Amino acid sequence: MQEIINKPETHGCYLACFYKRYSISIAVSLAVGMLLCFTLKNIVHRLRPCDINTAVQLLIPRPSDYSFSSGHATAAG
Repeated sequence: MQEIINKPETHGCYLACFYKRYSISIAVSLAVGMLLCFTLKNIVHRLRPCDINTAVQLLIPRPSDYSFSSGHATAAG
């Protein structure tokens, strides 16, 4: 068992197999959070700062969705 724990590539499998209850809870929480995030984005319609101030030079392609609520903050919370 110790050799499985010491291999980083098996951590996800180890956690999913031995902590199934926690894995399911985390997956459900993330799914519900993302659903709420998507719903709030379409209700609030908050523009991104680059859409308000078009002089801003973007380093990435312009995102097509709204800025609130942040998917990153939802998943991290």
